[in-house]
Amino acid sequence: MRITKVKLNNYLCFYDVPEFELGPGINLIVGKNNSGKTTLINALSLVAPASWHKSPVTVPAPNTYPQANTKRGVVFEFAWPEMTIVRSLNFHIESIQDRLDYIYSEEEIECLTRKLSEGLRVRLAYEGSWEGPTKHDNLLFDLETDSQQRPPYETIKQQLSDLLCVPSEIAHALVYMSNSLRFSRTESMHENVFKFNAERLVRATGLQSADSVLASDASNLPQVLRTLLGNDSFAFSKYAGAVNRVLPEILDLRLLQNDDETTTIMVNNYEPSARRPDLAASLDLSGTGVGHVMGMLYEVIFHDESNPRIILIDEPNAFLHPGAIRRLLEVFQENDHHQYIIATHSPSAIMTVQKKTMLLVTRKNKISTVNSVDVENNTELEEALKEIGTKRSDIFGMDAVIWVEGKTDATCFKMIMDGEKENGRDGLPDGVNVLELVNTGDLEDEQHAVLAVEIYQKLSGGVGLLPSALAFVFDGDKDKENKKFPKKLLDSGRIRFLSRQNFESYFLEFPEILADILNHDAADDKPKDRTAESVKRWIRKQESKEYDDHEWLESVDGAKLLNKMFQDLAGISYKGNKVQYGEEITKRILTDDPNHFQEIVDLIKDILDSNTASTQN
Repeated sequence: MRITKVKLNNYLCFYDVPEFELGPGINLIVGKNNSGKTTLINALSLVAPASWHKSPVTVPAPNTYPQANTKRGVVFEFAWPEMTIVRSLNFHIESIQDRLDYIYSEEEIECLTRKLSEGLRVRLAYEGSWEGPTKHDNLLFDLETDSQQRPPYETIKQQLSDLLCVPSEIAHALVYMSNSLRFSRTESMHENVFKFNAERLVRATGLQSADSVLASDASNLPQVLRTLLGNDSFAFSKYAGAVNRVLPEILDLRLLQNDDETTTIMVNNYEPSARRPDLAASLDLSGTGVGHVMGMLYEVIFHDESNPRIILIDEPNAFLHPGAIRRLLEVFQENDHHQYIIATHSPSAIMTVQKKTMLLVTRKNKISTVNSVDVENNTELEEALKEIGTKRSDIFGMDAVIWVEGKTDATCFKMIMDGEKENGRDGLPDGVNVLELVNTGDLEDEQHAVLAVEIYQKLSGGVGLLPSALAFVFDGDKDKENKKFPKKLLDSGRIRFLSRQNFESYFLEFPEILADILNHDAADDKPKDRTAESVKRWIRKQESKEYDDHEWLESVDGAKLLNKMFQDLAGISYKGNKVQYGEEITKRILTDDPNHFQEIVDLIKDILDSNTASTQN
């Protein structure tokens, strides 16, 4: 499960904080020193406060008792992961299948799961007692929150049946399922939350045991790693690989069985192929940050999608250098079935995370508050950065950038290169990013494109306003025999072109994926029975070409064609949701055919290789 909303009342420096939201994946809590970041982390991990809030609000005069807010503590709202909902939903539907005239397909179960993951919530209140929730309310699409008294069961069932367009028997199963989820999981909230902080000293040696649950202070790390190795050597290998990825100097990770029936974690800077285990050293001899990383990664790797964790980390920059933080956060992003809540003021941490929720903690007159930051809103982001004493140039201070025409290209090119990493090949090096040029609408012809290149190069080479520009990758329609681009620029290798007119042209070879999306998102008055064959026929009718005609694929305006296809066949706009659809289609193509974008991979790798060669020369 994950935390979706929080309300703080009379908790140390937080007096009466309006309800704020947390997102899936990575959540960053930023703020100045002593603003309340650590206190917020403690509240989210249910650490009982040593005392309640004190300020002129609650203690108006010396030697008076605090006039405490009657509601004191923390209120959480939780959502269930889709994997948990799928399992529970299948179980409850199977239990009443004999009363149904209709068999639900996997697609319909998936659709119901999506709706339930958006609407099924549980609210827990911890008011004074930290052993367990003092209140818990089951919120099924907010059907129970309209009044103080819970509506009758039949009312809930009927409302849910109408809302989800399902038979009453299914609505009954859903209500029963939500209740069972509440009772089976909410009492174990402490077990689903794991908090790390900078004070922990991870031990290298521990007694051999069958522990698989990491202790809150990670003191039994040797034991749980021993259990992991004994039960699942593949998972241990994956874990060791993740440790190496974050801390590249650790090339080998071993568990030493001692004569006194203890296990010691040994780290080695030499690869196993060197056959020098004698050069390995105990974890005790490594820096504190190594133990912290190993504890965090155990939680990330050991708990899969069926048992996601809420992982809280206080100031990772206190024990990790910027490169390690960047790589650790990349591992977190790839394992986004967990929810991560990280208190930091590190520009490296903020810079690394592409998809994030950001909360700004500020303190004034001894009272702290929490405000959400819209990271897509430049004004809000600038104000948040100013509050923690940093600048946009600190956040976007990567070493080098490959500039592309639009946000779709930037998002999808990074996804393609991440796919290379997942398949054991080289992706984008640390410090290199792919970003879209500002005001890409101005790049309608080569003349404007040339101007953009000149401006960005001057800014990159001057006072460091922008990182070094490795290359500018334009759509193939900008090529036009290169007549408008100065020969000096072309010879430098900084100007590159896609072999097709635009990135969307690569999507047209997957009519089955396009048909599936058209059916899923089609307007109410449009058919939802499109097939790969019907998409091929539509292309043939529009272009008098086959969908896999390679010569045509290089010349067709894929973005324009997709927009017309989505309008004609589904009554929706591709152009208006270009980034969303581009990301979804790219992800599915990478799953079906990981090598489909090899031309783009080769182009980016050639840019990187050319830059390496020029640097060495």
